Amino acid sequence: MKYANLTQQAVDQKQWRQATNLWGQTENVVLQVTAGIDFYNILNRGGSEARAARAKQNLGRVESMEALAARHLEVYHADPLSQFMNGPIRQKLGV
Repeated sequence: MKYANLTQQAVDQKQWRQATNLWGQTENVVLQVTAGIDFYNILNRGGSEARAARAKQNLGRVESMEALAARHLEVYHADPLSQFMNGPIRQKLGV
C-alpha cells in the first residue's frame, strides 16, 4: 500500500513522471510478494521466478521510462511482427 499511496499522491499533485515511476515500484512490490504473478492478470504466472527476482532488485530504484515500457512490451518482442500482425491483430480487426 505504501507505493500505491505514494503513486496516488503524485497523481493528485499532477506529478506525472513521479507517478509513473512510483507505479513501476508498485508493480515491483506486487511481482515480488506474489512470486511473479502478472500485475494485470493474476491467472498469468509466466516467468515468475525471473520476474520476481528482477522486481526485488529494482525495488526502491527509479526505473527509466524505457525500462517500464520494456517490461510491458517484452511479450510482443517474442513474436515476429508479421506473426503478431497476422495473428491477434488480424483476428481483432476481423480481417
